[in-house]
Amino acid sequence: DLIRRDQAELNYNYAVTVQYPPQPEVEFGFPQTCYCGGRPKLATSRTVNDPVRRYYTCDYVNDGDCHVHKWWDEAVMEEMRARDTHTLQLSE
Repeated sequence: DLIRRDQAELNYNYAVTVQYPPQPEVEFGFPQTCYCGGRPKLATSRTVNDPVRRYYTCDYVNDGDCHVHKWWDEAVMEEMRARDTHTLQLSE
C-alpha cells in the first residue's frame, strides 16, 4: 500500500512537464527572451571541453523546464550574417 501511494504521489508531482514552443527571439541571433518568458543572461562556461566560453542562459535554468542555452559566438555569427545579407540587399 505504501509503494502504491508513493507511486501515485510521484505520478502526481511529475506527470506534466512544461514544453515551451520555439520562439524566433530565441532561435536566431542574440536571444531577446527565454522560452519561459524570462530575460536571458550572459554566463561563462568553465569546463574542460570549453575552458572559457560565453553563452546565453536563464535565471531559472535549474527549475527543470526548457530554457535558452546558446553559445555567444554562434549568436554573433548569425547576427553578422543577417546584417551582411541586409547590407547586400540594400546595395542592390
